[in-house]
Amino acid sequence: MHKTKPYLQVLLALAVLFCTDTAFAQDEQSCDNSLIADALGQKLEIEIPDSGRYGGELLDLVCKAHPLFPTQTIAALFFDVKDGKGNYRDDGKGFVIALIDTKKRTAISVYRDFVEHDSPQGIVDRRIDQYSLSLDTGKYDVAPGVRAIGVRMAIGHSPCAGDSGSSDFLTLFVRRDRRLVPILREQAMSAFERRDVVTTCNGGQNDLTLLEAKASLQLAKTQTNGMRDIELWVKIQMDATSTIKSYAEADIAKREKLHRRAVLRFDGTRYASVFDLITSED
Repeated sequence: MHKTKPYLQVLLALAVLFCTDTAFAQDEQSCDNSLIADALGQKLEIEIPDSGRYGGELLDLVCKAHPLFPTQTIAALFFDVKDGKGNYRDDGKGFVIALIDTKKRTAISVYRDFVEHDSPQGIVDRRIDQYSLSLDTGKYDVAPGVRAIGVRMAIGHSPCAGDSGSSDFLTLFVRRDRRLVPILREQAMSAFERRDVVTTCNGGQNDLTLLEAKASLQLAKTQTNGMRDIELWVKIQMDATSTIKSYAEADIAKREKLHRRAVLRFDGTRYASVFDLITSED
């Protein structure tokens, strides 16, 4: 009798991450929308709804108290952007992360960008949607007195029959006066890869090797150019199946857990991200 549950659970997890609207599971990270409207609404020329994460031109909004400064709130948002003719752009969304003084109700430091639907590498498809953002306030003390702030974008999208995909892109920011500056950009923290099969969402007829990677960051004791090195730890689970009639009837013939470590070093401007979490074996 086939043991179907473990493999089915892996596929369901991938389906949620890459085949449907993405949602990064963390705390609620709700906002005082009136505070965000006072601090950013006029600056961004968008209307912030009275409540909720989205509405109108606002696509997603998350907030979190600064872990070191109680009177500061971190806010991140996706929103619709108009071109020079006043039409909404369909090739991406506006993105802002800001530190907000909750007493003065003003923005202290701001970073603004435009995030395209397709990645700069032209490989990873993206879907910017509601519930795409999450703030990461881990202890990223990259230098004495310097705490980096993280934003995760769960915007990676791959067709259900895709060969590979990445998501949960993490960017770390540090404050420099009135600006927030990215020092690590869009490091993928999750990925998957299918090998040895061409299949569809309803299953295939050939052997399949499925690799799923989850990454985490850890600050190293060493440093480069005045900033601590960052260790990227990747856990890769590889499931090899045989004679797939459908995903529900898959039989796990082999399961392995692999580990990979990379050291990210500061070059004076930023840390270089690792694009491919899963190394190919030749």
